[in-house]
Amino acid sequence: MASTKWTRRNVNRYKKIYPFVQRTPKYKYLSDQDAIVEVADIGFNSESEKQYIFQEKYPSIPVVTAVSNDTGLSTDADVSIMLKDLSKVAVTIQASQEFIGSIQLHIIWIDPNPR
Repeated sequence: MASTKWTRRNVNRYKKIYPFVQRTPKYKYLSDQDAIVEVADIGFNSESEKQYIFQEKYPSIPVVTAVSNDTGLSTDADVSIMLKDLSKVAVTIQASQEFIGSIQLHIIWIDPNPR
């Protein structure tokens, strides 16, 4: 499994402008590896299975983390979440029972070949 180190930079400090008043910082995260990160929130309404098609294009199968999230309307989000099918294009999520709530997905791909 590949890993990467993220650094946070203030991009306003890298300009060659020296104003009297400093500008508000604008931060950018840089990685030492090629990485693709995607976050999604999938709503469930008395369902136990859904498919999510990735918005990004991945060169190989990414790492997917799924967590159930209670929307506050009910306490049904105490379920187990399983990834039923995973490919480069989509993921199928299955819950242990039907519930009302949402699932947060974190899809991460890091290039296994270092620069």
